[in-house]
Amino acid sequence: GKSELQYAVLGVGNSQWVSTFVKVAKMVDKDLARVGAQRLLPFEVADKNDCFDQSVRSWRKALFSMFASSPEQLVMEQETEQFAEVMEERLQLEAVASGKVAAPLTDHFLRSGYQNCKISLNKELCLQTTADSPSVRQILVERPDGTPYACGDHLEVMPKNSDTQVMRACMRLGCHSDSLVVVKASSGTEDELPQGQTLSIGDILTHYVDLQALPSQETLASLVKLASKSQEVQALRHLSEVKEDSEYDKWKSKCLSILDVLEEFR
Repeated sequence: GKSELQYAVLGVGNSQWVSTFVKVAKMVDKDLARVGAQRLLPFEVADKNDCFDQSVRSWRKALFSMFASSPEQLVMEQETEQFAEVMEERLQLEAVASGKVAAPLTDHFLRSGYQNCKISLNKELCLQTTADSPSVRQILVERPDGTPYACGDHLEVMPKNSDTQVMRACMRLGCHSDSLVVVKASSGTEDELPQGQTLSIGDILTHYVDLQALPSQETLASLVKLASKSQEVQALRHLSEVKEDSEYDKWKSKCLSILDVLEEFR
């Protein structure tokens, strides 16, 4: 019979994981409907690979509008300031005295199962009429002999930043690319960087940190406490505010990298 239970399901995941993307959420939605529960909202998805925050905000707004006791309460909820979460500090770098030899980071990745591949084609498919025109590229990756790959498999690409980008990062961070460090992770944290081994700053910035990536709102929120000027603190807080038509939505259209941000906010 018809149940008095009401529900709404938001599936959260990353569409790059094709076979398991919001699979459990879909099962929950389907099973609740099967036993007679009343669906309040259509099944929705928040994809970490595409407009995640906007999807969550839209779903949350639709759900809250159904339960607000008054128009005033709904307005109060919509106007409440909400900020992206500050990222947890998972790694620490401890300086090592000169004289030791750094272990090549690429050797560690190869031992961990990564392989070197060749890009045989990198072709722009869209006509770039203006600076704001979208870029759609066809990229062909040549797999090493004996490496299997099937439709739906996940391909992880480790960054390799140029010497110029690494030099810019070192200048901003006030360190030298040849400086040696040892990586220590927080308790219970697993990371791809080898712990307890001597590594060079240049190697870490070249092969581990994606200096060309667009910073997330969580990244910008984490930089607030490091800003040295009140104007920068205010600007970073505005960018990390989660709301409809946020400053971040407008700002990210500039396609700035984390390296650009580090140089802008000193």
